[in-house]
Amino acid sequence: MKTVSKIMICAAAALLSSVFIVYSQTALLLCVALAAYMGSVWGTAYIVPVLAAMTAGSMALGGCGIEQTTTLICFILCVAYLTFCARRKLAHRYALLGLAILICVGNYLSIALPSILAGEAPYEGELASMLSADMVSTMDSIALIIPDLLMPVCVLTGEAYALAIVLLLRACHRLFKTEPQRMAPFSQWQLPQSILLGSIIICVGIAAVILLDIKQSTAIALSAAIPIVSCFFIQGMAYLMFIFGNSRSSRPIRIFVWAFVILSLPYSVIIPAILGIKEQITKKRPKIARYLEQLSQEKKIIDRIDEYSKYGYIRDKEDGKYGKNGKDEKDAKSDHPDENKDGDGGSTEE
Repeated sequence: MKTVSKIMICAAAALLSSVFIVYSQTALLLCVALAAYMGSVWGTAYIVPVLAAMTAGSMALGGCGIEQTTTLICFILCVAYLTFCARRKLAHRYALLGLAILICVGNYLSIALPSILAGEAPYEGELASMLSADMVSTMDSIALIIPDLLMPVCVLTGEAYALAIVLLLRACHRLFKTEPQRMAPFSQWQLPQSILLGSIIICVGIAAVILLDIKQSTAIALSAAIPIVSCFFIQGMAYLMFIFGNSRSSRPIRIFVWAFVILSLPYSVIIPAILGIKEQITKKRPKIARYLEQLSQEKKIIDRIDEYSKYGYIRDKEDGKYGKNGKDEKDAKSDHPDENKDGDGGSTEE
């Protein structure tokens, strides 16, 4: 790609990031992925205009408040970390983990930090802005639920944003026709073996928090459980796609399964998560893959034997081919020249 085209793309990304940093953090994910791509493939100089425009837009349009500053620092760190991972060609799981942590912490601090610095409880200011005085009197139950759901929502947002950024980075590679870091097909996604031990430790910690009745125990338990459940949920969906792929299921069936799972969230998480745990323990997919490969090899051998038989290289037992002493038709004719001359049982005089 020519340098002029790169500069124009960089300018467009800078302009969009200066607006999205204030009005749409979801749309800003595209600018983060594009900036990381430019920094890892084209050079570090292409990141500077995007980050500068992001900073200028945040200060000019959103002011210099704590919430805007925290969000700005969070996305700048995301760009830097993703560029580092892309340059070093690290596995995607490291990029996903780091981005999820950065976004989760950034979102939580942007909500809770203003109230903490004002000497109030975390998220108190956010809660006051969401619920007016009249609404609090009639929505006490919602006001009590929000503190418990705030941290889990931040965790879910961090996971979703991290996955979206990594996928957008790969989309940038395909768009500009460059070679991305290798990623296994979704049906082959596998969790590391150590996650079982980590999950057990986290479950013990969750039980201890609930039994000890620690303050905000519900929020702590949900925040710790959501990442584990999400990992096993993704592995369970990968296992289902592996089964559908090897059973040659039609594309509409796969679309229906995904649509059902998405529309019935969060209840649809249970079955795929159980399948993911079972797959992590039994490791069925490698065994199924080896079995299918063995069947494929046997089928190739049978097809080759049929092909050879078609052209006469391999004959049936009655033709005398099988066995060490077997002879084909040509050898049999050379061993009996008189019979060959007379023909099929008849005499030459006749």
